[in-house]
Amino acid sequence: MWKAVALGPYQLCPGKPEYTLGAPLFDRVVLHLPGDTSTVIEAQDQSLNGFYVSSVLLDGKSFDSPTLRHVDLIRGIHRISKCVRSVCSSRYT
Repeated sequence: MWKAVALGPYQLCPGKPEYTLGAPLFDRVVLHLPGDTSTVIEAQDQSLNGFYVSSVLLDGKSFDSPTLRHVDLIRGIHRISKCVRSVCSSRYT
């Protein structure tokens, strides 16, 4: 369970096909998916105190929702870029 949370997106409610976009533990993670696709999760300004996501880009475009649907995550070709901060100042927390 903790490994999934460390990636950034985590399933807040088991059985509900969506993920909350939390701050990842790693600077960059590549999820290799079936069908030769992948999803890249990147964290900018990552630090030991970076607990809060201040902004999210999905494939280079601003993403305003704090959740991501399962079908969008597994579809691949995503680049999820998160700007991580040490203070809470956003709706992503």
